[in-house]
Amino acid sequence: MPPDAWTHAETALELPQVIDLVAAFCETDLGAAELRDTRPSFDRALISPRLQQTGEAVHVLELGETPVYSNARDVGHAVAFAGKGSALPGTELYRVAETLGAMARLRKHVAASRENAPGLWTIAQRLAYLPKLKEEIETAIGPDGDVLDGASATLKAIRARKTSQLRKITERLQSLISGSHRSYLQEALYTQRDGRYVIPVKAQFRGKVPGIVHDSSGSGQTIFVEPEVIVGEMNKLRELEGAEREEVERILADLASKVGHSSEEIIVGLSALAELDAIFAKARYSFAVKGCEPAIEDGHFMSIREGHHPLIERHFSVPLDIDIGGKYKSLIITGPNTGGKTVCLKAIGLYSLMIGCGIFPPAKRVALGPFTGVWADIGDEQSLQQSLSTFGGHLKNIARVFKNASSGALCLFDEVGAGTDPREGAALAKAILTELLNRGAVIGASTHYGELKEFALTNDQSTSAAMEFDLKTLKPTYHLIPGATGSSHAFEISRRYGIPDQVIVIAEEMIGSEGAKDREKSNYLDELIREAREDRAAADAQRMAVASQVQALEKQKQDVREKLETVRSQAEEAVSEAVRDARDKYRRLTEMISALNVSGSEKEVLREEARAIERGLSTARQELKMPREANPEVLSVGMEVGVQGHPHIGKILEIGKSGKVIVQINQLKMAVRADDVSPVNRPSIGKKAAVVRNPSSMSRSENISSELVIRQMRAEDAKDALDRFFDDAALAGLERARIVHGKGDGILRRIVRISLESRKDVAAFGEAPADQGGSGVTVVEFRP
Repeated sequence: MPPDAWTHAETALELPQVIDLVAAFCETDLGAAELRDTRPSFDRALISPRLQQTGEAVHVLELGETPVYSNARDVGHAVAFAGKGSALPGTELYRVAETLGAMARLRKHVAASRENAPGLWTIAQRLAYLPKLKEEIETAIGPDGDVLDGASATLKAIRARKTSQLRKITERLQSLISGSHRSYLQEALYTQRDGRYVIPVKAQFRGKVPGIVHDSSGSGQTIFVEPEVIVGEMNKLRELEGAEREEVERILADLASKVGHSSEEIIVGLSALAELDAIFAKARYSFAVKGCEPAIEDGHFMSIREGHHPLIERHFSVPLDIDIGGKYKSLIITGPNTGGKTVCLKAIGLYSLMIGCGIFPPAKRVALGPFTGVWADIGDEQSLQQSLSTFGGHLKNIARVFKNASSGALCLFDEVGAGTDPREGAALAKAILTELLNRGAVIGASTHYGELKEFALTNDQSTSAAMEFDLKTLKPTYHLIPGATGSSHAFEISRRYGIPDQVIVIAEEMIGSEGAKDREKSNYLDELIREAREDRAAADAQRMAVASQVQALEKQKQDVREKLETVRSQAEEAVSEAVRDARDKYRRLTEMISALNVSGSEKEVLREEARAIERGLSTARQELKMPREANPEVLSVGMEVGVQGHPHIGKILEIGKSGKVIVQINQLKMAVRADDVSPVNRPSIGKKAAVVRNPSSMSRSENISSELVIRQMRAEDAKDALDRFFDDAALAGLERARIVHGKGDGILRRIVRISLESRKDVAAFGEAPADQGGSGVTVVEFRP
């Protein structure tokens, strides 16, 4: 953007320099030009999409590096010429191919993130995607712009004949210079003149070498002769060269024509490429300066937390907390010279302009209610050529503000009213601020005038802030203290810059006792503010340290819980595996007992031994079971759970503070410990709780019922329940049993039938009579 295209405020606030910083992160000249043509917006409807695009680019960069597209060129003019039917040189065509390749890579990369970057994808869809044209150009044109042999079969054939013809000519020349003509030559070599091959003949032997003379040396002692024996062959070579030129021109024209047919798509793609490159440059800049995505809100205000001026190196910059607009429309900044007042004002204005361009400012947090414009009177615009004094320059800028600023505009004044009689300047400054406040403007102003400090304290639309000054070191700290009205510390700063002490003493005497008291009062207030800020900083640091420790302890607790859960799961799996193996052995043992040809009393003795084995297995399983830590935070009301010792799934009704959980299973409500409850979707805890942990298994063979109800069980739980029931039935010597599985969709009935068919101790089974449950019940008869 040319210098005169920037507004006065943008120049005064140094926005062009910030844009140059961001443009340095562009991959292409197209993107840099796009950035420099970007103008700040004050329209919320345009600001928000710009910030969204930058945020999406930040997200894409977080996922991985963007592809290389820096070889894209601004081929817009060449493509436009091709669109009008003009031919293009090989170098331009190759640049077109490179640019098409860059567009394709960038389009593919953005497409991979289209769900999280819809704004970028909307732009990327405009990128030209012409892989066939790119391939045709790259097949025909080399990086240096030369047409390659593979561009056409005709060109390849012509160049092959040309190479053969050239070889024939050079062989004849070689035979001449090394044969009978050697003595007539100045040197045994051949060269070219006007594209024709010649040999250097001594002038006195001109008649000895028939041929055409093309040139002579400066001394006249050598003439360059095209031997007669190769003239015809050279003519054939020239014909081939002409044919080659014609074919090359045809190829270039054909490719240019194809580019021309797609010229509109390519030019649109160049615009999209420039936009995307500029957006990704903003994202890279944000990473470099640790920028934040601003929150765009209603109203006209700005709130900055830990903000840095973008043109001050981070390690030199002191973070600023600034609030302007909102409740207080006017912010009056006071404090010493060289204390940072101007930096604060410029940061406020720059942040508004940067955000309007879609650039994330270097801050921890920023909230903005967009202003309707930014106007500034900052800097000394004294001009001898225009007969402007310092005061006149300020008045010119202020007049521009009055002419253009509307309600909601941000108006910034550095040393408002300065450069003239202090009393008149202070009065004029108050009048300026009052009028702009009446117009609805938001004002940021710096001053040394006591009258304006009083204005900030007494005007209900104004507030003050002061740049802190360390009275111990006699140096500014560059911290902005809200609510303070700091002294200018002119005497202290004068001493620091080497003004003689006697001069300072005289000045202190001249301001009188009242002035000295005011200075002492101001210094005392500054010291109180400094101490309060240090106390607050210490408290914040302590609070952060405590929060960090709490977070670390929570992480340790979570790590221990996860490790315990892993160990528990591994132990339970080992126990479950041992139980399965033992149950298989137990089943085989019961079958062997039933098959033994011994008396009933002997069988009963063996069965009692099997029962003892089963009881021991149950006891071992209970002893191996690891105690669980009550962990109510993983439970929630309404969650489906398994309850230790119960075969059915229940639902949590209430979680008590004492560690008790109220669970409803069918029509039964019970209060159980939290560590006896496990979510059903956690296989390591809950899936087999109803089966593996039923303590009644210790004595179930002694109190076996002739009926098993598995209705509403999960298939896996039903299988385990059937296995245990049949084993117990065999040990108890049951002759007949009922399995209540319900009708439903028949899944449990099929599981029952399959299980029964696999057992050798089952004599028969079938559907119960209609009056005893019908198809919802299976009746089983066991072998004696």
